[in-house]
Amino acid sequence: MREVHAGVAVQVRTQILGVDAKRVHLFHTRHRQEDGMLLATNEQMLSNIDASNAETGPNMGMRPAKSP
Repeated sequence: MREVHAGVAVQVRTQILGVDAKRVHLFHTRHRQEDGMLLATNEQMLSNIDASNAETGPNMGMRPAKSP
C-alpha cells in the first residue's frame, strides 16, 4: 500500500470475481491516474443478510447475468 496525498487523482478498478444467490465476491485496485502505479488492493465477499432472521439468504433483486 502506498500513501496518496490530497488532490492526487486516483482510479479505482473493480473486478467481479463471483456472484451467486447469496454472495458477491469483489476485488478492487486503486491506481494513481498519472502513471497507473498500483496504490492499494482490497478484496471483499459481500453477503445478503435476511433481516427477518439474521441469516444469509438469497437476494431476490440481484440475479447472476446469463452467459451469451
